[in-house]
Amino acid sequence: MIPFSFRRITHFLLLAAVCLLTACEPETRERGLEAVYDAKRYRISLENQQIRVFDHQRQQDIFSSSVATLLSARKTQLAFTEAQGIFKHQATPQHACTDINIDKAEPSSHFLLLAGEFQSPGCTLRFSLRFEQKDGQLLINAATTDPSYNHLVLGFDAAIHESISGFGAQVSHQDFKGLNVPVWIQAQGIGRGSQPLSTLVNAARPGASGNDLSSDFTVPYFLSSEGYGLFLETSELSRFDFRNPHRTRIHSYSHTLKARLISCNRLLACISSYSQFTGRMANLPAWTQQGAIVGLQGGHALTLQRYNQLKALDTPISGVMIADWIEPQATQGATALPAWSLSPKDSPQWEALIAQLKSDEVRLLGYYTPYLAEPEPAISGPTENGPIETDQPATQLVATSPAAIKTAASIPSEATRMTLFQEALEQNYFVLNPQGKPYRVTVSGVSARLIDLSNPDAFTWLKNLIKASVTTHQFSGWLADYGERLPTDAVLHNGQSPLSFHNLYAQEWARLNAEVITELELQQEAVFFMRSGFSQSPAFTPLFLLSRQNTSWDAEDGLQSVIVGLFNSGMSGQSLSHATIGGDTSLRQPVSGLSRWLLPEHLTLTETANTDQSPGKLTTYFTLRRTPDLLQRWIEISAFTGLFRTAQGLTPAINAQVFDSEELGQHFAHNARLFKALAPYRKLLIEEAEEQGWPLVRNPRLHFPDELYFQRMSNADLQFMLGDSIMVAPMLTPRNQRTQRQVFLPQGEWIELASGQTITAGPKGTRLYLTPAVGQAPAYLRNNKRTREVIIPALQEAQLLQP
Repeated sequence: MIPFSFRRITHFLLLAAVCLLTACEPETRERGLEAVYDAKRYRISLENQQIRVFDHQRQQDIFSSSVATLLSARKTQLAFTEAQGIFKHQATPQHACTDINIDKAEPSSHFLLLAGEFQSPGCTLRFSLRFEQKDGQLLINAATTDPSYNHLVLGFDAAIHESISGFGAQVSHQDFKGLNVPVWIQAQGIGRGSQPLSTLVNAARPGASGNDLSSDFTVPYFLSSEGYGLFLETSELSRFDFRNPHRTRIHSYSHTLKARLISCNRLLACISSYSQFTGRMANLPAWTQQGAIVGLQGGHALTLQRYNQLKALDTPISGVMIADWIEPQATQGATALPAWSLSPKDSPQWEALIAQLKSDEVRLLGYYTPYLAEPEPAISGPTENGPIETDQPATQLVATSPAAIKTAASIPSEATRMTLFQEALEQNYFVLNPQGKPYRVTVSGVSARLIDLSNPDAFTWLKNLIKASVTTHQFSGWLADYGERLPTDAVLHNGQSPLSFHNLYAQEWARLNAEVITELELQQEAVFFMRSGFSQSPAFTPLFLLSRQNTSWDAEDGLQSVIVGLFNSGMSGQSLSHATIGGDTSLRQPVSGLSRWLLPEHLTLTETANTDQSPGKLTTYFTLRRTPDLLQRWIEISAFTGLFRTAQGLTPAINAQVFDSEELGQHFAHNARLFKALAPYRKLLIEEAEEQGWPLVRNPRLHFPDELYFQRMSNADLQFMLGDSIMVAPMLTPRNQRTQRQVFLPQGEWIELASGQTITAGPKGTRLYLTPAVGQAPAYLRNNKRTREVIIPALQEAQLLQP
């Protein structure tokens, strides 16, 4: 009996020891379920209450999280307000379910399915998580058993020192680490936090300044310097929270969360992977790369005069975009007249202009929007609701019917406008307000309505109007503007929630314009470009435009912001993009009293008033205007981008223009010739964009990820690359602030474009300190095969580089 008792005692002692170590909990609750899904590229393992994603190709974990904090579900009430095209949202939490427990794990050869329940008090909710590899990406789909939980949050571990890029055409931040980034397309704003400009803009038009994250084209996607990226497939509002340096949380304001995880050894490979989802941008017509596209206005006679003025300076001009189509009115450089509705008195001048451009083989570009302007006097009918003010001029908002277009020169514009508006009204083609009436939108005092692109008949109707207009006016290109302002309480034809269609509206607007080109069989001839867009807009859009940058130098909304915007957009599927030379947003507003003494000098302008009431009186204006220095530096940058295009700006009279003087004209002509000379090189890059999704303008980190200089570039010393072979270091500050800048060249041989001299950079690179003269941006050619065989011969042929 003694041996038996000893064994029992020993057994109980061992059980007691185990209880002390495990708190007497069952093993399954302590360790949790275990499962493995091992696909060709990724292995997803569930073990010890941790979920990890291992990349076989890179031989490292790329995603990890504790099970309990991986997913949460919330009931959230969303409320939106809008002013001047800028949206604000208020998310009011009503109930949250957290602390998940996985009680079911089903790995298969194709996917891993996890299911369980939330353990927080008051929650009976269950969830499912599905992981599946597809096309080298890891799909992560989450859902709950109750769709009233309309706000899902995915959380995972993050590297404290990583930097975050992406989110579309974001122009104010190189790195989003530490920020809370909403994804909701809207007007970019004027100022975006730059002071005192933003305060002054908001005082005149509340809300119009926007903020540092407002954007016409933003997408739910980011790219980490750690070699991974993540994006959502859903279109509803989302939010990416990087404020905790150790953890990232992604908020999807939908009852499902559909994400994709990508991984790469080189960031360019991540961009290629992401562009498989967005769609890759197609090759551009060759004429777009052969010179400047010049924006002109002031009536057809003056337009022709200025065109000939630039032509006389040996400026290569590939296109002319006419901002106004009748004699100039008392507006800020634009009119509400449609681009195709010409009055009889303009026809002879119009014909002369067209004949000259055609003789010179110069293309004509137009302008379209998805709005119809309300005719005056207003058509009677149920159209009232609260106005939505916008920050853009009422330029050419009206489309015309095919029949009206054929006789545009003989039909008064008001009659054409009234006919079309009445037709759209009767056919119920407008977006409706909650009362079921056409939604009224006010654009700089002009009342307009938005075409409902969820209505197939309205979609086709507007498409046919644009097709007829393009054919009649022989347009080879146009700006397809707006698309980012669908009201959040709109009623749509297809019954879809405006909260899920808001971001998609711009994408549908792009698809409509793409079908115009396809159906007219103009794929090799015509191009349109857009400011607005969403995740899959690149599949439809030939070319993008950064929004209306201010005529200023700053990093919030001016010249410096252009480079940052091209970095982020290029990493986000927008391979082909550009900015309007000189900026577009310029303002002039009278000020009086103490205000004029408090404003900084660069924001004021004093002129002599020439009115009957105050002849000869000096008037001080608050202004945002383009100076000659700013214009020249912007021109120098644009010579190394995907398109070389000018516009006179919203207030042309106070802006420096390329035709203002011989000096400005010669400077513009030289850089237009440089842009044209680089066409053979850009052709290779555009082919790469189509095949790989790579951007033309690149952050140097894409090629030199380990160089600390490129990780810490100040806004005043930004550098960028055109493809992999040209490093550009433009001057980004005005002369009265700074005359020098530093340049960093990584290890290797570089050829200075201005002198042709070779610079050899050692293992630690070479740092230069320059005082760049006005004329051409400092640029350095990487001594590689492309440079020797493509770039140098083209520059030498154009006499821009000595043999």
